[in-house]
Amino acid sequence: ILAFRPGKDVAVALIITTSSPGGSFSNWWCSLANADVSLSVAMTTVSTLVSMVTLPLNALLYVELLLSAEGYSIPLKDLVPSLCVVVVGVFCGLIVSYKSPGKRAICNRLGNIAGALLMIMAVLPKPGKKAPFAQIEFRDCVMVSLPCFLALVVSAFAANMIKDISDPARTCLAIESCFQNTSIALTVALQKGSPRGVAVPIIYGLVEIVFISAFAIIAWKKGWTYAPVGHKLWRVILEDYQPGSENNPGPGRQVEMVHLPAAKSEDMASSAS
Repeated sequence: ILAFRPGKDVAVALIITTSSPGGSFSNWWCSLANADVSLSVAMTTVSTLVSMVTLPLNALLYVELLLSAEGYSIPLKDLVPSLCVVVVGVFCGLIVSYKSPGKRAICNRLGNIAGALLMIMAVLPKPGKKAPFAQIEFRDCVMVSLPCFLALVVSAFAANMIKDISDPARTCLAIESCFQNTSIALTVALQKGSPRGVAVPIIYGLVEIVFISAFAIIAWKKGWTYAPVGHKLWRVILEDYQPGSENNPGPGRQVEMVHLPAAKSEDMASSAS
């Protein structure tokens, strides 16, 4: 931000975007890339819950350290409600998933529809005004693209240095590190009525598609995913290669809790000792 010197609305939107947690679409990307989906779901859940505290703190910290001299500020009255909506949505999703497993698919479709409608509302120009993309400069587009690219490259190298984890887990870590929930920044920008701010999360979302798609293909060709390198690309995209699936009949990563009677548990403990 200091290097590119963008406008206030663009800078604030980028800070909120890059401080946001990973969205649920990162699970879809990891599934499409045949990375470790179980790890992806766990990372998305934890990052979303923790972000209720870390997102406002990070946003305030970055603005205070980098932009306070120029009068920049974070609109907390717009940020906090948007973040609360996301966290409440996660909690509701967890409750529905636990209480009514059969309704998971319906809730997932509703969430996808809501996300699509939000994107459409953001892209359409307001009456008498230009579309958001027509109001942002090319240098700002480059600035918005850099965090996603750098996060993907740096996290991929860092994950490769971690021992005792699988290659699909490393691929998952790289995808989760660069993928952001752009809906929070998009909602704040829409509430503020800032077309340039609205363009930032949209551009970041488009950049994610390009970079993650390219990385997923490279990871597959390098043997860093569950999908065999020799399979056709269409098959790798459409079929399931997660552990326990038909294409990968090894043991899955789901853990089933078994409740033993107290007497039997004591006998097993005595035998073990």
